[in-house]
Amino acid sequence: MATLDDLPALWSIRNRAARVQCAGHYPPAALETWLAAAPSDGFRHLLRQGHAIVAEQGRNIVGYTVVDVGERELEALFVAPDHFRRGCGSQLLARAEELASQEGIVTLTLSLAD
Repeated sequence: MATLDDLPALWSIRNRAARVQCAGHYPPAALETWLAAAPSDGFRHLLRQGHAIVAEQGRNIVGYTVVDVGERELEALFVAPDHFRRGCGSQLLARAEELASQEGIVTLTLSLAD
């Protein structure tokens, strides 16, 4: 599970992944404005609740997912670009679904907010 100490690594992964995956889907200025935003208090709260799961290679975080149990949402799922297409995202999604199930959540929706 991720902690607040992991926040810089998580945010770096988010930004690097979004720059690769979202390029061409959003105007560059809009993407950079979104990525310049600091982690919200709500995101920090979810980390404190222990609902953030990390994927690691060695001692390095290479991806993460966050479940907002109260809202029954998948708040985030990001994988570092150098780990794309290696099954990391699928494994994180499976772990998020397990966490949701343990919390009594039958349907987990995708959050559209950051």
